[in-house]
Amino acid sequence: MREEKAYTLREMTADDVFPMFKIISGIGLKEFKAAFESDDVKAAIAAMTGEKAEGEKPDAVAIGITIAVNIADVIFSNLPKCKADIYKLLSGLSGMSAKDIAALPMPVFMNMVVDTIKKEEFKDFFWAAARLFK
Repeated sequence: MREEKAYTLREMTADDVFPMFKIISGIGLKEFKAAFESDDVKAAIAAMTGEKAEGEKPDAVAIGITIAVNIADVIFSNLPKCKADIYKLLSGLSGMSAKDIAALPMPVFMNMVVDTIKKEEFKDFFWAAARLFK
């Protein structure tokens, strides 16, 4: 038997764009850029483009791990600054108060975050935002 969720999420609307921008800004776009410009990543990119000593092969797994660690560091170090904005977004999507969201058991809260990220409208937001930089 399937367990019912402790929340429901409505469809995302234009009003949800503003807290999302605030969260993204709080996480630090400039720091994301810096994560890709670290010496480790530059060396990995050089390796992928053939700028290594002959006979050496680039390690794609190591490159991916390096980039993922750099990005995770940026997110985890800045995420606490975005706590109120994340609660506000989730509150708006679920109809729950920010206080109720803060009191959710950790697994339920994490599932709510994942469910939000998996929403089609969430993905559409990032595709539309990416068009700004083209």
